[in-house]
Amino acid sequence: MLVPGAVRGFDAMCPRGEGHEQYLLVAADAAVCFRTSIASRPSYDSAAVAEVLDRDMVEHGAPLVYRMDRASVHRTAGVLELLRSRQVLLLHGPPHHAQYYGQLERQNREHRA
Repeated sequence: MLVPGAVRGFDAMCPRGEGHEQYLLVAADAAVCFRTSIASRPSYDSAAVAEVLDRDMVEHGAPLVYRMDRASVHRTAGVLELLRSRQVLLLHGPPHHAQYYGQLERQNREHRA
């Protein structure tokens, strides 16, 4: 059973269409339909991920767990050190298995619409 505030999902998406050169980095509570952070960044790299995660934790407190996919920018030294310093566990789901990330994937569809 999930409890609000304990598990947070994180992912990026690139809005489709002409003129969309930004990435949306999204953090969302896994228990309730609540996006804790949405940030637009020109690149999807380790620095952007660490910055958005840091701001997310400052504004909403650190969850027990961040659940992310296996993107290489989620597994860099900077991101891992940030999570370690806040005592946040990192869970990676199975590759190419969107159902594992359920709620965040549904929210990504809403963002695209």
